[in-house]
Amino acid sequence: MKHNRLFLVIFFVLSSLLAFYGVWIFSQNLNEEEPWTFAVICDTRGGSEYSNTGVNDIILKAMAKDIVKDGCDLVLVPGDMINGYSKDNNLSTEKQFENWKTAMSSVYNAGIKVYTVRGNHESGGSIDPAFKDAYFQVFGADNPDNGPKDEKDLTYSFIHKNALFIGIDEYADHNTHKVNQKWVDSQLKNNSQQHIFFFGHEPAFRVNHKDCLEVYPENRDEFWNSIGDAGGQVYFCGHDHFYNRARIQDDSGNEIYQVISGSGGAPFAEWDPSKGKENSRFKLEYHNQVDYGYSLVTVDRDKVNIEWKAWNGSSDPIWVTKDSFQLE
Repeated sequence: MKHNRLFLVIFFVLSSLLAFYGVWIFSQNLNEEEPWTFAVICDTRGGSEYSNTGVNDIILKAMAKDIVKDGCDLVLVPGDMINGYSKDNNLSTEKQFENWKTAMSSVYNAGIKVYTVRGNHESGGSIDPAFKDAYFQVFGADNPDNGPKDEKDLTYSFIHKNALFIGIDEYADHNTHKVNQKWVDSQLKNNSQQHIFFFGHEPAFRVNHKDCLEVYPENRDEFWNSIGDAGGQVYFCGHDHFYNRARIQDDSGNEIYQVISGSGGAPFAEWDPSKGKENSRFKLEYHNQVDYGYSLVTVDRDKVNIEWKAWNGSSDPIWVTKDSFQLE
């Protein structure tokens, strides 16, 4: 009888543990399968004619509030957050960065993680070390500390759920307009995540600005090929003040999207879409140089939907999707 009772107790305990473990595993799988979102905003700096904070506060605040409504997990910011060397009202670079964080306060207050990399307006043309010091002071602690030796807190990678993110600083003192390819390769070598998202300030393939990764085409092509070889399908950038989406093949024929989300508040740039036909690899799919907006990415297991949400111009901002595409 005692043995039978002991057996029953052991059986009950083991059954309970297995049931609990099974429920826990099931709930974990459910959580992993739930769609999640992140936003990409870029070129949010002000213009001297309408900003005295270094930031386009009106547009950035409006985008920040909508990003919170979107329920985003995180925000990528590929540079030119502030005027920087334009020195609005003689504000220091650090003060302009602080103004940027203030305009983004609804995002920070919601607990949404923000990941930034520098643009040319934050780097000071890689001349004045005070620009880098100011960036470290305000944003350094927010960035993962796993970048190359001379690019700590500037270039970095991180994993979120089923995705690897790689943020690239393209203004290192010794590496302007280049990607630290050796480091990028090291991040991709042992990647086991389902999705990979790259972001940096400069377009890989020239659209408007001449000063982009195309300055060094061999390094650029090596970078583009590494994206394709790793199964990546998109590179987010800015620098050009508009929204522009193009498909560009790597040397193996893999199609990769270059998404310029430079519509975050900086003075708009004009560009003739027909110029995209000059490069046979560059297949323009959508261009907008008149609306402010940001990219919203929804990851649903093996599928990724990317949309560009534009402000419709109303006094009470209403954001409408004007471009949308899928990665599979």
